[in-house]
Amino acid sequence: DCESPLKCFQRGGTQSVPGCTGTGISGKDYCYDPNPPTPPPTPCPDMEIVVNILTDKYPEETSWTLTNNCDGSEITPGEYVQKEFSHVQPYCLPLGEYTFVMEDAYGDGICCVYGSGSYEVTSNGESVASGGEFDGSEATTFGSCSATS
Repeated sequence: DCESPLKCFQRGGTQSVPGCTGTGISGKDYCYDPNPPTPPPTPCPDMEIVVNILTDKYPEETSWTLTNNCDGSEITPGEYVQKEFSHVQPYCLPLGEYTFVMEDAYGDGICCVYGSGSYEVTSNGESVASGGEFDGSEATTFGSCSATS
């Protein structure tokens, strides 16, 4: 028998494995881990952007856009439906200048009239935009297009 959490697997061979006994092919078997460790995530080589939105009591009013000012590409999330819930969305993006626009369709922000919503955007672990008290929208620009050359 194998020590927990290892499992025993029968196989052919001529070499016994310590801690594993049995009558597999050729009388040999071996231990294996049925839940091998997950490899660490691949590091982001450029800009690791994390958008963290804590929705208020009206999440369907909440939206945002992240625009790459160097090439014009945009990222927008799907619709938020969970009230007062933290939505964390990581992105690995090319170096560049970005504008993050936080919007509330009703025009009362996401804090503090109808809940305690907030948002924070980090770039490589450093906070570059945050808030919650605004009217219809607010924008923050960070990074540089010259960083791409």
